Amino acid sequence: MNLQNDKARFLTYWLFFPYALAIQLISATLIFTFFATPWIGIMKIAAIYILYDPSAGGRLYLDATADLQKRLWAHKHAPPNHAIRSLPEHTLVYYEILENMHQALMRKREIKQSGSHTNIRMIKQSNPEWRDLSAEIAKQAGAVHPNPLT
Repeated sequence: MNLQNDKARFLTYWLFFPYALAIQLISATLIFTFFATPWIGIMKIAAIYILYDPSAGGRLYLDATADLQKRLWAHKHAPPNHAIRSLPEHTLVYYEILENMHQALMRKREIKQSGSHTNIRMIKQSNPEWRDLSAEIAKQAGAVHPNPLT
């Protein structure tokens, strides 16, 4: 009789444990998503941005990102052979904050199709002095962190 109870306990444990574990993981994920997501997304800003490099003949670089502060830091500090490339001479001269990445990618496509004269006109309207707007982004994101990648 005792052996049958042990066998039943063993089977019950191994048959139902995966389901119980899955339910715990799903509920923990849902709780984390509900309570923590609004706080996690504070510094992430879906945006398009234009970098200007006077040393490269006034080259403009247009891109979209889900985390503007992190991307700017990566442009400034990435090693030269990295995919993002180290762009220490570039300055942020224009950016648009959008609701989500889909809108950012659509806006980037729209600006690229309209040509470089549109980029220059947008920069001159919003930033006539062509000053670096990186500090503005850091201020909007909250505390300035020396390395937002960590």
